[in-house]
Amino acid sequence: MRIVERKWYTAYSGQKVVISCHPDRGNDVDWKYRAHGFVDYVYSNAVVYQRFRDRFEVKRGGGTFDLTIRSVNVNDTGQYLCIEEKGLGDIRINNLHVTGRYYSFKTFCFLDFSFI
Repeated sequence: MRIVERKWYTAYSGQKVVISCHPDRGNDVDWKYRAHGFVDYVYSNAVVYQRFRDRFEVKRGGGTFDLTIRSVNVNDTGQYLCIEEKGLGDIRINNLHVTGRYYSFKTFCFLDFSFI
């Protein structure tokens, strides 16, 4: 297992983001989301996990696995790992940073990140 690629993506809240993974081996991949010490499966065994199904989908074709996130929000910021061979193959790290206006229910205030 080795890290073979790192990519960076920036998006505004509400945009659609497509993160592509081109594994060396044509087999299935796992997509994982990692942020703030939290790691969760997004996609494994050709299935998008329940927690992500409303806005996430994975399209497979021509040896590529495209992770599409519809209407991103700042909570989607983090790393999206494309992992080959159930963790035995290569790893591709995709860093997503989402900026924009949103209302935080945690802090009960309006935050504006458009100046960043």
